[in-house]
Amino acid sequence: MKTLAYFFVGTDGEEAMPQFEVIGDSHHAVQWFADMTSMASVAALERPGFVELLRFAREGDVLIVSLVSHLGSSAAELLTALQALESTGVTVPESRP
Repeated sequence: MKTLAYFFVGTDGEEAMPQFEVIGDSHHAVQWFADMTSMASVAALERPGFVELLRFAREGDVLIVSLVSHLGSSAAELLTALQALESTGVTVPESRP
């Protein structure tokens, strides 16, 4: 089992720093996947970083995202992304404040 992380990176990289800190400190992710924030309006299954994540992930891996909206901007997109992860055997733990 590996802990994986997925997030968006701004064009200057600055937006990713808080995500790195939270995920790195709290979850000790061993593999990171990212897409540019300009990809936020593109469905997860069409983003290069998310596709790479699906190819890399194995049964039992855990995916950490700093915001669930990174997986989909609508309920339908979120469900599609979660189903793709589930079919690979990846779990996304419930986040708690």
